[in-house]
Amino acid sequence: MSSPRLIRSIREYRFLIDRGYNPESALRLVENRYVLSRLERDILYRGVHTKRHDEKVKAAFMKGMRELEQGNPNILIDFINVVTTIIEIIDRSVISIGSDGLLRDHAKVLGRSKKTTEEIRNACRLIGKALPDKRLVLVSEKNYPYSELKAGECARVIGANAYYIVVDKVDSYLIKASIEEKIIVATSDSVIIEKAPLIMDLPYMVARDRLSLNENVVDIEDIIYGLENQFY
Repeated sequence: MSSPRLIRSIREYRFLIDRGYNPESALRLVENRYVLSRLERDILYRGVHTKRHDEKVKAAFMKGMRELEQGNPNILIDFINVVTTIIEIIDRSVISIGSDGLLRDHAKVLGRSKKTTEEIRNACRLIGKALPDKRLVLVSEKNYPYSELKAGECARVIGANAYYIVVDKVDSYLIKASIEEKIIVATSDSVIIEKAPLIMDLPYMVARDRLSLNENVVDIEDIIYGLENQFY
């Protein structure tokens, strides 16, 4: 999956944004130079970030893991974001490990955004098995089709420790809750992880054993940090 051309484009895009180039302009430049496909462009767009971003997100991730280990019982789950990624891992679809270490799917550009009820149930069963002793709140957005129905079914499948809410804007809700109430947030949404002080990578926790079987994984973190000294 990680062709030499894609690897070069990842490294070059990172080089540009780390030196202050506008991300959109830098992405367009790299996209044109390497003639990237829609999928390859999305891999860069979703998974390659500045070093400052990576350090900030990894610090928030470590704080989230410490809270989890110390018994913080509450986790807010970005429902669509997390469930979609878990399903994509199960299906061995394209997954990238971002420069910040978080897993991201590319379902939207692959035309795989719509998930069946059974796929959602399977993902939610895995969530329930991974976090049986935590209070899980699935947060979904009103404008997502059948949002309440799907989130409610997921909560039912997980069990008595799961609840759901439907909000106008998931990102602002999760950021506020993480800051004000010190709740761990499970998501890979860049807007949220840039501001939330406590985060976790739930798809990795739930499906890491399946990830090793997927030949369609692009490890951006390794591409950037594994070769960093050679590039800079």
